[in-house]
Parts: sequence; C-alpha cells; structure tokens
Amino acid sequence: MNNKTPKILMLVEGAKTDVLLMKHLLSIYGISSNHEIVSYNTNIYTLYQEMFAENDPENMDILQVLRSREKNETRKQIFDEIYSDILLIFDLDPHAPDFTPEKITEMQEYFTESSDMGKLYLNYPMVEAFYHMTGIPDYDYNSNFIPI
Repeated sequence: MNNKTPKILMLVEGAKTDVLLMKHLLSIYGISSNHEIVSYNTNIYTLYQEMFAENDPENMDILQVLRSREKNETRKQIFDEIYSDILLIFDLDPHAPDFTPEKITEMQEYFTESSDMGKLYLNYPMVEAFYHMTGIPDYDYNSNFIPI
C-alpha cells in the first residue's frame, strides 16, 4: 500500500443494501477507490453494547473490537490494516427495543473524528429511506425540503 494514499474503512450496518448504496455513492462522487466497505451485520446498539455498556471506549480500539467479533479468518485481516479514516454508517432504528436517545448521544459525542476513533453517520430512520428520495439534495423548489 502506498502510505500517501488514504485508505478509508466504511463500516455499514447491512450486508446488501448498505454496501451497494455506499459503492454507488462513492462511484457517483468519484471518491478514491482505496476504501474498504465492511458490513457489521447488526445494528448500532450491538456496537454500543460492545464498546460502551460495560467498557470505557477510551480504552478500546474500534478495529480490535471489530476484529474480535469477525468469525471469518480471512476478513479479520481487514481490521489489521491502517486506515486514514473510519466511517461508521448505521441506521438510527428508533423502533429497536434497545434504542435510547442517551445511547445515541454518547456515541455521537465519542465518534466525532474520522481520522481518530471514527466518525458516526446515522441514517434516519434507516438507509432504505433513500428509495423515497427524488434527488440529492431532495428539495422541492416551490416550498421547502421534502420530508422522507
């Protein structure tokens, strides 16, 4: 790997829709192909449980947390790489039984810097909302932003 070329880890929630959407967005905007999109295969509240519920996230490394939960030995190597940026892209899922605004706030206050511990982005209410968009930005020029 060329050390001057940034390598981005994008951790997404789902294995299909989320990965396809991120690949599509990256291609549309011509963002570097030097990235790794990895599905976490569970919701943001599982990440909360693993890093915040009984642990101090300051004493943890997100890559090691991800590596420890990966069952596929080949995929574990992804988390041994060095990344210039880590993006965490999850659905808010306010309907989930373990949702609380306090959990989201705690994670937003911690995951603030992509080049350090990672930057958290939330899909509201979930990534599938993009099916209802008319464009980017989703704007009605006769009134205001269109709620989706």
